[in-house]
Amino acid sequence: MCHLSVSTAQSNRTECSFVLKQRGFSLLEMLVVLAVIGILTTMVAARYQTFTVQREVDTVARELAQSIEFARVTAQSHGREVAICPVTRAQLYAAELNECPSLSTNAPWQGWVVIERDTGQVLMRSGAVPETVLVCMATSEIPDVCNSSAASSIRVMTAIGKPQTVGYTLRVTAAQVQKILAKKVTLSDSGRVTYDDI
Repeated sequence: MCHLSVSTAQSNRTECSFVLKQRGFSLLEMLVVLAVIGILTTMVAARYQTFTVQREVDTVARELAQSIEFARVTAQSHGREVAICPVTRAQLYAAELNECPSLSTNAPWQGWVVIERDTGQVLMRSGAVPETVLVCMATSEIPDVCNSSAASSIRVMTAIGKPQTVGYTLRVTAAQVQKILAKKVTLSDSGRVTYDDI
């Protein structure tokens, strides 16, 4: 729309103000933008889930290694047998444990307790193992495979801080998510505890 204005300094001057027509987005443009946002959201969510599970695997493996080391040091310093016992969630939160419980053959650990064998006193309780994390006995030859015949029984540290029978390896990995770096926690025959990637 143009306005005609008359002024004494200028004869006829035309001031035009143009109003642009505003238009919205088309349906096709909105659908393309929503599709791109959906794809990016899915990619970010998948990466976040992988990151979260990897962090949980690392945390459980580190805590397990620390608990085994605690059991070894406690056995040495007190001159008594100390056991690391895999437990279910119900056993983990039980008020008292008179003896060290044992899981069935190769059942995944839902937690563990460190217990003094003679008195039955619980010295330490782990947190509950998240359902996204799998802890099991590993085969000695292939630490990245669960041993389907291994009983998840009591693991005893003798009074001198060594395993009662032979050393063993525990496998800590994601229960379902792929591309997770698994960990192994090993107690050697000499009583040395290691925590490594598989």
